[in-house]
Amino acid sequence: MTANDHELNPNDCFDGERVEASKSRLELNSTERKISILRGLFNGRADAYGLDGKVAIREPLTDSLIEQHLQGRKRIGIYFLSPENTVTWATFDLDKNKDSTSPERELARIKADTSKLIVKMIERDCYPYLENSKSNDYHVHFFLDSPLPARTVKIFMEKITEEAGVRCEIFPKQEKLSSNNGLGNFINLPLHGGSVKEGRTLFLSIQNFEPYSDQFDFLEKVHRTKAENIERFVKRSAHDQTKNLNAPAQAEPEANSSAVLDVPKYLSHYEIEFTEKREANRTIYRLKRCLFSEEHTTGDSLGHASIIQGSDGKLAYHCFHAHCREKRWADVRQAISGDNQISQFLPGGTDPQRQERNLVEDLRSWVENAFSKFTTEMIYRDLGVLTPKHKAHVRVGLHRLVEKGVIEKGNINGTFIKIASQSNEIRIKNEVPAPLSLILPGGLHKKVSIYPKNLMVGAGSSNGGKTAYGLNCAYENRERFDIWYFTSEMDSDELTLRVNNFGYPIEEWKKVNFRPWESCHSIKPDAFNILDYLEVREGEFWRVGDDLRKIFEKLQKGIALVFIQMDRGKEFGWGGQKTVDKARLYFSLDDNKLKIVKAKNWTPNTDNPNGKSIIFKLHQGAIFEWGSWL
Repeated sequence: MTANDHELNPNDCFDGERVEASKSRLELNSTERKISILRGLFNGRADAYGLDGKVAIREPLTDSLIEQHLQGRKRIGIYFLSPENTVTWATFDLDKNKDSTSPERELARIKADTSKLIVKMIERDCYPYLENSKSNDYHVHFFLDSPLPARTVKIFMEKITEEAGVRCEIFPKQEKLSSNNGLGNFINLPLHGGSVKEGRTLFLSIQNFEPYSDQFDFLEKVHRTKAENIERFVKRSAHDQTKNLNAPAQAEPEANSSAVLDVPKYLSHYEIEFTEKREANRTIYRLKRCLFSEEHTTGDSLGHASIIQGSDGKLAYHCFHAHCREKRWADVRQAISGDNQISQFLPGGTDPQRQERNLVEDLRSWVENAFSKFTTEMIYRDLGVLTPKHKAHVRVGLHRLVEKGVIEKGNINGTFIKIASQSNEIRIKNEVPAPLSLILPGGLHKKVSIYPKNLMVGAGSSNGGKTAYGLNCAYENRERFDIWYFTSEMDSDELTLRVNNFGYPIEEWKKVNFRPWESCHSIKPDAFNILDYLEVREGEFWRVGDDLRKIFEKLQKGIALVFIQMDRGKEFGWGGQKTVDKARLYFSLDDNKLKIVKAKNWTPNTDNPNGKSIIFKLHQGAIFEWGSWL
């Protein structure tokens, strides 16, 4: 999730005060703007506040107090619950274990847990915002588009932590106030002046845990989670739970009956790493990690947690750590496979590979066309994998590809690397490469050199000229390159009308390959790709940078010009600074001006073009009239 991402829609719990986008544009750095943004997001009780982390003050929360918080003179806390027991935002509080003997390992653990939680929130249409707290732990906030009962929000959050498999504090802690005078718990506002100077209480990217350069510019674009999504999820969960309680018992044989569970097959299916040791009357499956606490897993702890299967087929779990001594086989099964049936691991069970053959084939095809690095979440998203059962089959398929040497596991759980991609050597050529003979409207090609495998990004405001620039670029280069023009919104009729405005022969336009945009896999590795434009679903602006990286990695000898949306007056497009990372040329089209934001390779005998701009007029949405470079 990146800066300049989302459209703000605050409600008015604080005396009717709202974040006004027009005001924020006029007063970009004003204290009033900052206070208004914070009030619009963290809009809890207006008649009380917390002070310095522990004191409850029953006085109105004034702008002056929030200003003192921003200056670092006071640390202000906000109470979640309204007198009606509703909330408009909520927070997951993930703390490091202060008693850990390995701070580095503990930091890695809490980052991993935070990422798991964020992924589950996104999967449930809940938009997460990450903050490093004053103690340098993590808060994950989400903001609602309308108030909800605290009970509903609390149930939702408990379900999310359960699905993610993490433990953390949940705010609000109460479902309702204990009395008319009750306040519940407060949480400290972010962006405390003193903590900010030390790099804390800042909002971070959920991708790399790095702080945003302009905190309030980021917060101004926060996307609110729809309250109806939370309510729908909670109702569905309650319905499923009731259904499960009332459902008749399944006819599946249990592993502790006379049917003997094929433990190696079962563990391998769910990617549980183990070694096998046979004794006279039992088999011990020594696990590489504890199933219930990652803190119990160290480099020397192999075998500390084991599944033991007796000669009669009965199963037990043993762990040397006190936390797990009470765990039984039922707990183990729930931790590994949840409510999934395990018939296929018993005598006469069905073969899951045969049942899911189509999914496995899709997985293999996906991996063959994947980029050098990918995650299981990318596969779930692209292949439409939703159920725990199907996700388990994907993990099994990945495990088999690891065994075959096609891919290997990355450093972070759930990430993979294509082994073939690691063998590519970057060689210094004997001859200096020549730039491509490319024409960019406005004489941009005279300022910047473009080489094979270069990505160009054009960020344009609404009606800023993106399509006109892309079509001009396609036409000017139709004889020079194999042009593939991808559009996310034009059909055949609209395209015909647009190109007709240019006045050029239609036959000339047929030298350009026009296609609808489907995904990053549409990119032609050795052609000139023009994408008009990279469409982003509401609330997923943080994906823009990742999609641009995918397009870049897809290129071989070819190049790509990708247009993205941009808000008027901004320097970067939707997705913020992450959209600049892979671009060798990045320019904006806004208010009849083209500006070079980033140019890596300048043409010979040319001054630094970064920051240069040129004014233009656009006629009939097609023909540019260019001014002079400034």
